[in-house]
Amino acid sequence: MSRQKSREWHLAKHEDDLLQKTVRLEAVLECLVQTQELASIQQKRSRAWKATTDFTNAFCEFSLRFSSIVKILLPQSPEYTMSYGLLALLFKVARLL
Repeated sequence: MSRQKSREWHLAKHEDDLLQKTVRLEAVLECLVQTQELASIQQKRSRAWKATTDFTNAFCEFSLRFSSIVKILLPQSPEYTMSYGLLALLFKVARLL
């Protein structure tokens, strides 16, 4: 492309420089392969994240449903009651997220 055409199109200098350079096919293919690899890694991460989130939510729901049974079996001493209370609070917060 000529510089005259780029002036007519009001291109910025970096855009004009990109148009003036010749691009090799190998470089384009390498860029596409890298982009595809990054997309597949991101997709695997999102699947793993979803599985982890689903498990966490199910576990929190299970623990909250059976908390009434655990409360009966829990000793009334403060060290157990406080620990259990904090754990129950953690599960409730995790379920809301």
